[in-house]
Amino acid sequence: MNIEKQYQEDHSVKLVVEVDPQKMETYKKRAAAKISSRGNIPGFRPGKAPYHVVVRMYGEAAITEQAVDLFIDAEYSNILKEADVNPGASGRPAQVHLPCAARPRSGPRRLSLHPHGL
Repeated sequence: MNIEKQYQEDHSVKLVVEVDPQKMETYKKRAAAKISSRGNIPGFRPGKAPYHVVVRMYGEAAITEQAVDLFIDAEYSNILKEADVNPGASGRPAQVHLPCAARPRSGPRRLSLHPHGL
């Protein structure tokens, strides 16, 4: 995971986080399991549907969105420590850049966070 720290004019910091594809795949698997546990997928118990079935039912975008949420929940404090940032308020995701859907496993994922108030 690479973190780039950019100071903004409004006295906030923009953190650009590049996530390894393998790590993102792990969070996508967790996201698919979470989505399948909430939804009713015919022929499968809640949370037990295979990844490809969840993708077919809900789409790659829904899984990716949930994976980003899971990643932020799990890694936000580690990102702040690694970037040496002490925010005065909670940050928010500003942008998420993903490779095109035709190449879901190639290239790093970029996530910009804005922890306000240094």
